[in-house]
Amino acid sequence: SQSENTLDYQVTIKTRNANSIRIYYYLFSPYLPLGLQANLTPEEVTYSVDIKNRTKVEYLKRVIYISSLSLSNKNTPPLDLKLNYEASGYDILLNVVGTLDDPKLLLSSTPSLPREDIISLLIYNRKSSEISSFEK
Repeated sequence: SQSENTLDYQVTIKTRNANSIRIYYYLFSPYLPLGLQANLTPEEVTYSVDIKNRTKVEYLKRVIYISSLSLSNKNTPPLDLKLNYEASGYDILLNVVGTLDDPKLLLSSTPSLPREDIISLLIYNRKSSEISSFEK
């Protein structure tokens, strides 16, 4: 008869704070700080990744800030990402919530603007009323 060997384990990984892991990459200025908490057992794996420090991201001559990120397979919603972009005197908040399979993008601005103006500022750095019909 063949005996079955099993391994019983419980592993916990937790960083001290949301700045414990630093990812250096050309898009991040100076780096992307992360916090991590993970639990591994034979039955399940749970995790959460957090960014709490405002991080500058530069891409295609644009600067956007990651204000916060929460990614988890236990929380509801499992994904909550907040990005800030400044254009023409407006502070635009892009909030991505939901799941990785079905994310939702929520847009808002200070001062408050209609969605079409927010999208126009993101693409052209100008409100839709300031764009000629040729550019639309």
